[in-house]
Amino acid sequence: MVRVKQLLGRKGPDVWSVDADVPVLEAIQLMADRHVGSALVTRGDKLVGIFTTTDACRALARVLHELHPDKGPDEVA
Repeated sequence: MVRVKQLLGRKGPDVWSVDADVPVLEAIQLMADRHVGSALVTRGDKLVGIFTTTDACRALARVLHELHPDKGPDEVA
């Protein structure tokens, strides 16, 4: 059975984090630049969450809906 540590060993030891107060766009940019699907969210030295690509997609959907409230999901693109 494959263990989590084996998968992590293939990815490398780097762990990326953002402060809880950074703009969402900054977190998304860090993840895109580093080619990662998530970033740990910290406040000071305390872990308070994980920001994922799913969170980024939800934020994008919210912004698009705010910009085009009269259009459905298929009409925005």
